[in-house]
Amino acid sequence: MTMHFCGWPNCRERVPAKLWGCRTHWYCLPSLLRYRLLHTYVPGQAMADWSDDYRRAHEAAQQWIREHGRGAAPSR
Repeated sequence: MTMHFCGWPNCRERVPAKLWGCRTHWYCLPSLLRYRLLHTYVPGQAMADWSDDYRRAHEAAQQWIREHGRGAAPSR
C-alpha cells in the first residue's frame, strides 16, 4: 500500500495514499473542504499527477489551515 504524510503542515503521521490526512487533522477541516477533497480525488492518483480539481481542493485546504488552523489540533 502506498503511503504519504498527512496533508496538515508539519504532521509526520503516514496515511494511505487514498486519504488526505490523519484522522485528527481531517476532522479539523471544515466539512465543505473535506467534501471537496473526497469528491475530487481520483483513485490511484499520486501527488505528481493530481487532477486540477484535486489540486485546487488541496490548495484551498492549505489556505484554510494558514488562516484558521493554528491551534486547531496538534501536529503529530
